[in-house]
Amino acid sequence: PTFIFHTADEQDISVFFFMITTFYFLIKGLKKESKFYLLSSSVFFGVACMWKAYVPILIVPYLGIILYFNYTKRFDIKKNYKILIYALVIIFLLCLPTLVYNYLNFKHNGLPTFFFVKVFGGENLKIVKETYGWVSAGELYNDSFSFKKYLSESFIRIDSLLMHSHFLWILLFIGLFSIFIKKDKSIFEKDYSVFFLLYFILPYIFIINGNYLS
Repeated sequence: PTFIFHTADEQDISVFFFMITTFYFLIKGLKKESKFYLLSSSVFFGVACMWKAYVPILIVPYLGIILYFNYTKRFDIKKNYKILIYALVIIFLLCLPTLVYNYLNFKHNGLPTFFFVKVFGGENLKIVKETYGWVSAGELYNDSFSFKKYLSESFIRIDSLLMHSHFLWILLFIGLFSIFIKKDKSIFEKDYSVFFLLYFILPYIFIINGNYLS
C-alpha cells in the first residue's frame, strides 16, 4: 500500500501485478516442484522486465529464494535443473528487447537508459542532458546520492504521510510485524523473513539510488 500510495499513476502500478504474480508462482512452483508454475513465473518476470527498466535487479531475490528452498531441502536444484534452465532462458529472451535497446543506445549515444546512468554515473555528460532533459531526468543534476540524506528526507515526509494515510501505516506495520512473529512450529514466518531481506536490501538500495520516488 505504501508503494502504491507514493507511486505515479504510470507503469509502476501495473508492473506490481506482474512482480507479485512472478513470486507467487515461483514460491508455489518451488513448493510443488511444478514445471507449470516455475515456467509461468519466468514468463511473468520477463514481462515485468519489459514493463519497467528496474525490474531485472529483482533477479537477486528470484535466484536467492530458489537457493534458499534448495538449502532447506524443499526443492532439489540438481533434480530440476532442466526446468530452471528453461525458466532462465525465457526470462533472458523476454528481457532481450530491453538489453538490445540499452546496447544500441550506448553504441550510438554513448549511454544506456536513464535509470542506469543515474545509478552508475555519467551525470556530467552533455549528452545526458540532451537525451534525458525531461521529467525525472532532472534528478541527474541533484547532489550525489546519500543514503543518510535519503532517510532524513523520508522521515521529514512522515508527518505528511501520517496526515493522509493513517490506514496504510497501520497495515504496513501489521505486515512487517507479522513477518517476524513466530506462529507455530513451522518455518513459514522464516520463509517470509528471508524473502523480505532478499527483496529489500540490494534491490531497494539500487532503486532509490536511481529514483527517490519522493
